[in-house]
Amino acid sequence: MTERAAPGAAERAMYLAVPAQGGRTSFHEAVPEDADAVLAPVRRGLLVHRTPDGTLGAVDPRAAAERTGNRLRAEGLARLRRADRVAEEPADLAEAYDGAPRTGDRVATVRHVDEKAQIRHQVLQLETECRQGVPAARPGHRPAELPADESRPRRTMARE
Repeated sequence: MTERAAPGAAERAMYLAVPAQGGRTSFHEAVPEDADAVLAPVRRGLLVHRTPDGTLGAVDPRAAAERTGNRLRAEGLARLRRADRVAEEPADLAEAYDGAPRTGDRVATVRHVDEKAQIRHQVLQLETECRQGVPAARPGHRPAELPADESRPRRTMARE
């Protein structure tokens, strides 16, 4: 839920009308004018609906703001605690990832290609071999899986 920092103009006018009338006003008289302007300060805690006598009562705005602040801090703390737990959850997956054998034991070789057909073949071969490692090595957001027909080398070669 997103909280607005300050009440809007209609909400302020509604709140200010209640203390001007001695701190109470009839709920049924206030609602037909602008239901949102009445309900918003009630949700915010600035006005309280007293059902036994059907009135709206003004609440100290400092107390309402303090309650809202305390609730937001509690929600924020709960989210921080949840974030800490999320970071710890995949520990067994991280161990499996770290323990996986790496294919870096290949000997690097240089291969010279001169013809356009050889270059295309080599690019496609490299793309196929590196399909999983290259996207994982890039920082930032990326799609989970790249479609085979939309890869950059294939699009580039299709233009030629």
